[in-house]
Formats: sequence, C-alpha cells, structure tokens
Amino acid sequence: MTPTQAQKDAANIIESFLNGTCGPYDWDDFTSLKSSDPIVEEIRKKCMTIPSQFPPKHHSEYCNTAGVQALHQFASALRSNA
Repeated sequence: MTPTQAQKDAANIIESFLNGTCGPYDWDDFTSLKSSDPIVEEIRKKCMTIPSQFPPKHHSEYCNTAGVQALHQFASALRSNA
C-alpha cells in the first residue's frame, strides 16, 4: 500500500526533528495536533511517549539513543505504510 501524503509529511517532520532542521513549531504542532489519518495518529501518540519511555541523558535532549532509533523506525514505517 502506498503511503498517503499525510504519512509522508509526518515522516518528513520526524526526520527533520531528528536532524535538527525542522521549524521552531513543526514538532510541537505534529505532537499536539490530532491527525485524521489513523496511521499518522497512532505514530503521533507514540512519539509523544518517547521521552518517558526513553529518558534523555541530558536536559537538552528529547530522548536517549534508543528513543532516537524508535523515531527513525516510526518514520520508516510511515514511508512504507507498514
């Protein structure tokens, strides 16, 4: 199944968040605003729990290395619509 545009957009936001290129409100908007796409919504909810599941080692980080890997997996899943 081909990913929807919403799924591609969500994957782009996750990846830009991870590489530090997303806009100042992109991540906040993504995690705060409910999506009408059920796959994106499921991933959005998972992204919100990453800091508590994978606590950062430093205050300036969103999560630890395992959390970063999980976020990469979410982006890949969105791109493959798995």
